[in-house]
Amino acid sequence: MSELPPPARFGSSPALPVLAPGEIHLWRMALTRDEARIAALRDLLDPEERDRHDRFRYDVHRERFAVRRGALRTVLGRYLGRDPREIRFETGPEGKPELPGRPLRFNLSDSEDLALLGITRGADLGVDLERVREIPDRDDVAGRFFSPAEILEYRSLPAEARLLAFYLTWTRKEAWLKARGVGLSADLASFDVRVEPGPPARLLRVAGDAEEPLRWTLRTEVPAAGWVATVAWRGTDPRFQRFEFLFP
Repeated sequence: MSELPPPARFGSSPALPVLAPGEIHLWRMALTRDEARIAALRDLLDPEERDRHDRFRYDVHRERFAVRRGALRTVLGRYLGRDPREIRFETGPEGKPELPGRPLRFNLSDSEDLALLGITRGADLGVDLERVREIPDRDDVAGRFFSPAEILEYRSLPAEARLLAFYLTWTRKEAWLKARGVGLSADLASFDVRVEPGPPARLLRVAGDAEEPLRWTLRTEVPAAGWVATVAWRGTDPRFQRFEFLFP
């Protein structure tokens, strides 16, 4: 397998989403450059977010930040029944934002002009999204960031399958780390994910805990043509619903 499957279908955006136990809601967000919509979403940011927004050097990065944070607040406000401006976040030790005192868990990832938000209830959740594109020294990057077992599997693949395998492996590893609230500073050789593009995504090994892979579900998602994502969820057999974020 060297090509992505067709993109998943994302339904219309519900005003009052209902999140059942064992469900994951995925929200696809186009990071629009429409000035009026950007301004409306920027108005939802709190002072700390506005400060972060202003520190970006380039307009496109400021705009994308305003859209993804404003859209995040808008969507979470629907689940919580609150004004998006009133939502307060806490930050975990590795910088992962959380909702204090709430069972709602979320994770947001973006790549170029697309973002993907995952929301669930009472379970650790990580999302990583990447645009599939060729990068210089891809095999060297894999050698630095993949585990020894992953490197062997990656190098055993036909050359035409390696580009997709690279991004699948990358998103699988990062989604699982994000679900655990840690980043790429973790020991990336301490766990293995499935590299081969064809079979379903899986966490295969975690050093020191043979049972840990059984506690997790990894799911490959194709939110749009040319992008690939992985959703990591602590649990088994989640049900998915997919929504398109409609800008105000």
